[in-house]
Amino acid sequence: MFALKFRPLLVFLSLSAAWGAAPAGAALVQKLNLDEMCSSADRVFRGTVVEAHRGSAAVGGGEIPTVTYRLHVSETFKGSFEAENGQLFAEIRMVTSAATSNSRRHSLLDFLPRLEVGSEYLLLTTRPSASGLSTTVGLGQGCFSVTGPATGATALNEVGNAGLFDRMTSPPAGWSGGPVSYDELRQRIQGAVSP
Repeated sequence: MFALKFRPLLVFLSLSAAWGAAPAGAALVQKLNLDEMCSSADRVFRGTVVEAHRGSAAVGGGEIPTVTYRLHVSETFKGSFEAENGQLFAEIRMVTSAATSNSRRHSLLDFLPRLEVGSEYLLLTTRPSASGLSTTVGLGQGCFSVTGPATGATALNEVGNAGLFDRMTSPPAGWSGGPVSYDELRQRIQGAVSP
């Protein structure tokens, strides 16, 4: 009974461990630039996490652990959002690890974004699966922390913005990596998602 209940999770974790056995620095996820992330995203928005709660999802005849984030949406670029009392909200239900591990091996779960209640993000999210699961495009690549004052805010994704403007015709003038101006990112996203 135990093996049947957790079989999908065990298969997922086993595959993740196998991928993690690659040499250090090997890419587990395809590197995407901003244009590629925008075209792959189902929703693109800026928001603040107001709730996070753990649960589970039925997948392949078993249950896998999840976390559902609810965000108050302050700016939309692409997709549809839930309206409530004149404000917009978004929910994202992601796979999460059941427990922490001290293993030196990396699993795919290590690369899933972890959002903090009260923090502000720019998110490019995938279309939810049949089981309602979603994540950010390119895992940590589509999850940008937005910090700083309203004027002059910066954005940094979970991979340090590595490759963000690769293969694009005009990277930002003077940008050599690391945090990018939120205003610059906003303009580029608007250009990428406009019809």
